[in-house]
Formats: sequence, structure tokens, C-alpha cells
Amino acid sequence: AWIKSPEFPSAGRFSLEPLAQKLGLFRQAIRQRRLVSFCYYYSKGESQRTIEPYRLVFQWSSWYVLGYFLDRQDFRLFHLNRLWTPETGGGFVPREIPSQEL
Repeated sequence: AWIKSPEFPSAGRFSLEPLAQKLGLFRQAIRQRRLVSFCYYYSKGESQRTIEPYRLVFQWSSWYVLGYFLDRQDFRLFHLNRLWTPETGGGFVPREIPSQEL
């Protein structure tokens, strides 16, 4: 099931998938070093993203995943409430996380 936000009719879809399921999927992907692909809503709309997940972070009263975003070739924080349909993929060789990202 999907909820459409009236403020964002085309891009504001959010899955009813419980946060606990997303956390579980990312925990497993981090442990197994598996890529994760998902749809992500951001200020300019939505896009498909694929990351190498490294850490789950609880900050600013919300859950985020710290991941290496393959398209941008950089570490980014992704808000779990802004992503849906996460799926694990192939494995990856871990990168060193820059100290400023910790």
C-alpha cells in the first residue's frame, strides 16, 4: 500500500513498510556487505539510488544510513523515511570511511 502526499502528488509516495523492516534490511546488508538499491525522494523529485551501506545513524530524531553513493562517488546520509522499496544486490569491497564522515 502507498500513501500519496497532497503536497507532492507525483514524488511524495512513502511506503507503509515499517521502519523496523528497513532497519533490518540495512543491518543485514551492512553485515553481509551487499549493495542496496531504493527509490529516494529529495527536493527535486525522486530517483533510483544504489549505495554501499556502512552505518545506521540515529540523529536529529530520525534514522539515516551512511552509504557510498555510487552515482556521485561520495559518502552521503540517506534519511530512511525518504526511501522506499529497498532491495539488496551484489556484494562490494568495503571502502575506508573518511574521518569527517564518522
